[in-house]
Amino acid sequence: MLEPVKRRILVYPYNRNFCATIAYQRGLLTDTQIHTVLSPNGWGLVGKDAGYAGDRNNEGIQVENDETFHTALTNNDILLIPSGEWVKSIRDRVLSFIQHALVERKTVWCAMTLSGDEHRGIQNICDENGAVFRYLPTEASRLLPEKTIEKSRKLHKPNAPVIFIAEMLDDSDGYELLLALQQSLVINNYRSSAFCNRADGAIWGAYMLPDYTQMSIDEIIIDFNDYIRKVENVEHPDVILVHLPECLMKYDDIFTNGCGAVPYMLSQAVHPDYMIACIPYGDVPESQLRKISETCKHRFGSEIGIFHMSGIHVDYNNSLSKRKMVYDYLSVDDVESKLAQGYSRYAIPVCNVRADNGRMLFANVMSALG
Repeated sequence: MLEPVKRRILVYPYNRNFCATIAYQRGLLTDTQIHTVLSPNGWGLVGKDAGYAGDRNNEGIQVENDETFHTALTNNDILLIPSGEWVKSIRDRVLSFIQHALVERKTVWCAMTLSGDEHRGIQNICDENGAVFRYLPTEASRLLPEKTIEKSRKLHKPNAPVIFIAEMLDDSDGYELLLALQQSLVINNYRSSAFCNRADGAIWGAYMLPDYTQMSIDEIIIDFNDYIRKVENVEHPDVILVHLPECLMKYDDIFTNGCGAVPYMLSQAVHPDYMIACIPYGDVPESQLRKISETCKHRFGSEIGIFHMSGIHVDYNNSLSKRKMVYDYLSVDDVESKLAQGYSRYAIPVCNVRADNGRMLFANVMSALG
């Protein structure tokens, strides 16, 4: 029996932040497939395999120059603008591409935040041309509760187990772990509800978390708990996945990374049944991982069930001079070589999700949750 033809997706602008979505698309996208990815010339990705952007193995899709947009659009059905904050020159180009796609009656999925005027202008083009525009920030937040605070209200306890995916540092593969777990759950016929801070997660059914750094403590706790309740009442999941926004704890007294304040408040709203933590690349003694896990037990109510070693390595001297975290990015093979140096003997397992697409991660989660 022939498989149904899937609608083709053109992604622009493509960078490392979208790489993991390509890696897991086969298990997450049902009637669509990512077919073409375009990037500006100056980003250093044109002509390379899409996996190169995320220091991954080849994904079988070559990154093309955005100057080929008009040709690429004719060979695809959907234009996808992924999550990201772009400089004005790129943003203007994105808006131009959206308008052209809609005039050509192509479907557009947009995760980039638009102003009211931009959104209205795009909707006018849709009305004139009979095109479909899917605004992902609104869709991904469709069950977000109203901002009404009832300090005395009883918190909802989820019926499904809750898994927190945390990062010691930003950009250390937490979103990829969310994708990997979601794919494994789908393949094994589990229903799951997923939360993250990206609007483009809506293309595979995830819900977007609001900017909790702009809320009071009461608002964060009540809002997140109510969000979980509303989604659970609609979807009745077997598992709830939460990719925590902000870092798990401070890196040191110079780079405080929010001191883990937002993750802590979310844990007061919903207690995790299992926690996963992403750590940077490097030599990490087992005693340090035990200390992190013990801290999480007291702070969040759950020990770390498994660690994932990402490919980011902190360039500390450069970070000090630039007054912000600066990373070197290591390949999948580099991480595998590091883990081969005795990590298999650690009591708390340490995995490399990019190497096995999350198989070890999924096995440990299922074993822990029974």
